[in-house]
Amino acid sequence: MDEVSVQQLLQLLGNSDHTSCLPFPSLLFALLFFLIHSPHPMGKSNLSFVWFVMRMAGLRVPSFTKVKNFKMPDFVSPTRCLSPQGLPFYYRSISSVISQCLGTPKLASSLIRFPVESTTTYTEIYHGKRWNSEPRFAAPMVSIAGVLHVFVKDCVTFLHPQLGPTRGIIDKIYHRKDLGTEVLVKVDTLLDANQFKFMVPNSCLFYLPDSTLILYEQITVVSSAIVCVQEKPLDVVRWNRVTDSFQRFSPDECASYLATHPLKAKAAGRKVVMLPLILFADDTSGNKSKKWHKFESWYLLLAGLPRHMNAKVENIHFLCSSDSMSALDMANPIADELILLEGSGLEVYDALHNEHV
Repeated sequence: MDEVSVQQLLQLLGNSDHTSCLPFPSLLFALLFFLIHSPHPMGKSNLSFVWFVMRMAGLRVPSFTKVKNFKMPDFVSPTRCLSPQGLPFYYRSISSVISQCLGTPKLASSLIRFPVESTTTYTEIYHGKRWNSEPRFAAPMVSIAGVLHVFVKDCVTFLHPQLGPTRGIIDKIYHRKDLGTEVLVKVDTLLDANQFKFMVPNSCLFYLPDSTLILYEQITVVSSAIVCVQEKPLDVVRWNRVTDSFQRFSPDECASYLATHPLKAKAAGRKVVMLPLILFADDTSGNKSKKWHKFESWYLLLAGLPRHMNAKVENIHFLCSSDSMSALDMANPIADELILLEGSGLEVYDALHNEHV
């Protein structure tokens, strides 16, 4: 490195924008932190010399102790747990892994946040039928223009291709493989009497109350076609296209159909992200030599990452390990936390939206 390059580097380290290095106070602080905590760390005497050289170069260097003891925001240390047999092991919580991943800009921007319908080949986990069909894995909401948060089961006004502004109930939010990142929404159209006569000429509506909406068909529109969220209707009548007749919901069916999505109240105005996980256990050797010293370990992957990213070591997250018990013996804290997360969710910082979700 020539003298000009050294001067440019020193200028960069001295004048870096602090906000671009979050959660670290500065670029210099981040580089020193990585140096201290490198997988192949330097000795303290060598590190002290590095600090001395930087001070001689005129840099305002943070203290060695401050950099060494720096803790990431929301970082949770592994907790000590006991197996059913009373044997101890340490467990890194799934919550801390999720918080770390969503707070990392590269991972947050690479995550697929909606199921992807594929009519040809399934090349990714998020193409799978289970992710597309099971309500537990369904994307609960979409944010339109970063302002309007629309949840599944919301009543909305959307732009119908033939009828213009029309009311509807959101059924599903997803991507389609052939359309790339376009967010699509399946909507149950709720037609009023005039619109219904347009869709079904000569239909008889004389016995229906004027306030009743008719559930006629389900169509797919782009998410940007949604104009606003409305109050839920009090009554809906189903149009049976096979028998060309009306069918009323039972009280239970009507209550279920018009119910609000359970996550909407919990969200309290925040965005909601569904994050399916992949958990697996494997055994590895605790020795560098060929002699086998078996360790059972649990790992976690984010199902929403593309395969080429999930194959990288940095995206395979370690949870716990032991050479004295089986994977099932260590499964209790994992199962307990998964039940808690599914029921209560988790509030974390999302680097993609630059806000808590």
